[in-house]
Amino acid sequence: MTLQQLRHISLIILLSGALCAAFAQQLHTVGGKIIDAETKEPMPGAHVVFSRGELFSGAVTDSSGTFKIEKTPAGKYEVRVTFIGYEPFLLQQVDVSPAGKSFFTFEIVPSAAPLKEVVVQASRKADEPLNTMAVASARSFTIETAEKFAASMRDPSRLALSFAGVRGQSDILNG
Repeated sequence: MTLQQLRHISLIILLSGALCAAFAQQLHTVGGKIIDAETKEPMPGAHVVFSRGELFSGAVTDSSGTFKIEKTPAGKYEVRVTFIGYEPFLLQQVDVSPAGKSFFTFEIVPSAAPLKEVVVQASRKADEPLNTMAVASARSFTIETAEKFAASMRDPSRLALSFAGVRGQSDILNG
């Protein structure tokens, strides 16, 4: 290779490197704090999403109400903050750039939305054992069941002795 060819190859490599650097997206870290608009208290567990078209970046705030979203490309974003019991917060055209602000504070407002009633009911069949691994037989009973049997004298252990296959131990050696 001649010196002229080496210069051309060096120039091509240098220009392609410069073009790659110019077209590469610069990624930034965006952070902030979510607080209650009335009490100014931090909001741990709030969801923060920066979106732009099909690009989404999000985080959940920590115990001090702060969040950090890394590797965010520069550009204008729509920011949505949600938290149970609060109005959704939406801010458009938030600028993320090297010269722009990278730490934001968002205030969210409590919501007075009525919630539906929740009823929790427990049910259990007394004839079915609690222990599904019971091989021979398993039966559960309650204090109310023990009160119904005359021989039990309100003592569940005496009631258990009335079931088939249950044998009592002699307590003569108990002194």
